[in-house]
Amino acid sequence: METDMNIAVYCGSASGNRPSFTEGAKALGSWIAQNGHTLVYGGSRTGLMGATADAVLAGGGKVIGVIPDVKLIQERRHPGPVSYTHLRAHETRHDL
Repeated sequence: METDMNIAVYCGSASGNRPSFTEGAKALGSWIAQNGHTLVYGGSRTGLMGATADAVLAGGGKVIGVIPDVKLIQERRHPGPVSYTHLRAHETRHDL
């Protein structure tokens, strides 16, 4: 019996130099959703982070974004539709 997991993905808020990076992020997000797992990531709507989160959400999966409470970074946070389950903003990484 497979257990639902929270899967932490550490990736960039930029897409990188190769389209294969974005395709890989989307494939991972689809796999997370299809297998009933939850994505835990940096909360951005851009780059590889956004591609992964969008794929999880498109597949009906759950997403938890953890993002620093810094104005410049908050401007890039994922807007998250209703299925975006949780967004946590923190002043520093030490208060996680």
